[in-house]
Amino acid sequence: MGFEPISFRFVKYFHTETKKELSAEEARRTNQTFIFNMYIDPLVDKIHPDSKKLLGFVPIDEPLLAEVFDSKKRLLVEGFGSKIIIPRPAVLLAMKLNSVSSRDKEHKRIKDIIDIYGLLWYSDEKFETVKKKLLSVVKQEKVSSVVSSIREEELVTVARNLGVEKSEVSAVMAELRR
Repeated sequence: MGFEPISFRFVKYFHTETKKELSAEEARRTNQTFIFNMYIDPLVDKIHPDSKKLLGFVPIDEPLLAEVFDSKKRLLVEGFGSKIIIPRPAVLLAMKLNSVSSRDKEHKRIKDIIDIYGLLWYSDEKFETVKKKLLSVVKQEKVSSVVSSIREEELVTVARNLGVEKSEVSAVMAELRR
């Protein structure tokens, strides 16, 4: 089936009921309520000097990805007929802290803050455990700096999107900042 390039992102299409991967043409012919779009952002731990020539684009670099492959700080999950490697919550949280601090698009920044909240509040690991593991990857000063950069109106937007009280989001972020 493959990927359909969308700018520097790629998308795969899956049928929500059958979980079958669909080609771009099959997805166009299928009612959109039965389509799950899986967007893939190509990320690398370091950019190869010839990546533009080799890939046709320069991927996003996230040095913390080395933790996922070198240190085995990853989870192997099954979904849509494939095994997917995902970073452990603390590494993913560190990556989200990196990205939220450099976002120039407000909606992407809000999404990153939502992800930070979700990783802390809904992870299978306890908050304290995730934070302790996070601090083995990122210094507390960096964490505090990023969390302190989150504005009140962003917390309001995050809470509204999640359907929770702003005070709950604020409390989680304050605990992370400490």
